[in-house]
Amino acid sequence: MIVLGCRILRAQLAAHLDPDNLIWAAEMMQMSEQRAMLDCDVNEALRAADLSLVAPIPPSPGLLQVFLQAINDALPECGACVAGAARLCVRSRAAAAAAAPTFAALLAAHDQSLPVRVNALVALSDICARYTCIVEPLLGTMCDCLSKESPVQLRRRAARELTRLLLGEYLRLRTPLYYRYCALLADADDDVREPAEYYVSCGLTADTIYHHFVDCLLHYNHDDKDGINFDSRQLIYDVMLQRLSMVQRLNIQCRLARDVLEHAVDLMDEDDELSPAMNAALLDTTTLLCGPRLKLPKKPQKASNNLEELQERVTTNIVSRKMKMTVAEVLVPAVIKLYSRMKPRGGQLTTYLLQLSTDLVKDYESEIEEVLEDDSELMKQVKWFQESIGMEPRLGNVRNLVTRSAPPEPDTPRSSRRRARPPRTAHSPRKRALRV
Repeated sequence: MIVLGCRILRAQLAAHLDPDNLIWAAEMMQMSEQRAMLDCDVNEALRAADLSLVAPIPPSPGLLQVFLQAINDALPECGACVAGAARLCVRSRAAAAAAAPTFAALLAAHDQSLPVRVNALVALSDICARYTCIVEPLLGTMCDCLSKESPVQLRRRAARELTRLLLGEYLRLRTPLYYRYCALLADADDDVREPAEYYVSCGLTADTIYHHFVDCLLHYNHDDKDGINFDSRQLIYDVMLQRLSMVQRLNIQCRLARDVLEHAVDLMDEDDELSPAMNAALLDTTTLLCGPRLKLPKKPQKASNNLEELQERVTTNIVSRKMKMTVAEVLVPAVIKLYSRMKPRGGQLTTYLLQLSTDLVKDYESEIEEVLEDDSELMKQVKWFQESIGMEPRLGNVRNLVTRSAPPEPDTPRSSRRRARPPRTAHSPRKRALRV
């Protein structure tokens, strides 16, 4: 028999032992509701909220008002009242819609105690798992708990709750939640960083990472609210690029050339000075393009007789050829043009652009030559760059471009000649004696 002072675990155990007879839970919940609403007794309201999770009938709407009134009065039991109101929200959509704004206000109040804010965060998370549309307008408040100014316990709980909702597909990782969540990949606290690493590595699709990659780069360099340093940004990019395929990484190079490098050239044509955010975005872009993550995979030194490996190599070579032509048409002109604008200024960014331009001209030499046939402007830029760094101009020559880029034809195999036999010496026929 369950006494009036029962807690939720005892009530759940009793309901599990006799699931067909739950009248006792409904009667005890109604008794505690009456006492709570008559005397504004928080303890009785908590008993009723605990029993409402196993009772066959929903709780009274007046019970929620008891909790909300206690929260507004800032009673010492405020944290317990938040937990009790959250249990009512699980049973009723109307209760969830009425209590969610109060929970968000408690979560955003920095003067509230840590247990109250943590309970409010968990309450919003539980509501989101059942009624996502109620919590979606309040997601910004939950994301603010991830900022470095928030208490450590609150940041850790927020990272776990958001990851749980994302893994359960109760939430979709859209912007601006995407930016705030992926910033956790470079967090110094392991308990904050590891849930985000797990979801990005196992739960987030590669297409989503590819779609938002350039937007992340621009956002992290323009966001002043929760600034991320250079090393942390590179760590975030590195985790993202590990999930992308070779084709997606090469497409990232083209998108960076169009959205960052060419945009910077246009800004410099209009105004000589670039904003600090644009300079930081250019530094991130050139560092990525010079790094190993966006490089083409090297060809294996030893040939393999495995059929699957041979097919993979053939496919890789075909894709590499097409993508390298695209990179030569888009990335090379953008880098050289930006280097020509930045060269008079000098600095670290100009050094990176010089290194990047040199690597591109060497790595994509055959592809650039094919593009030069139809692009005289690119030919002038490449020749100017080669002359400016003292490189021997080898591109744009008069040789046939088809035979220049194609591999040399193998020599026709010939069979070995037979050795000439020495001439036979003429011998006189042997005389035979006639025998009689």
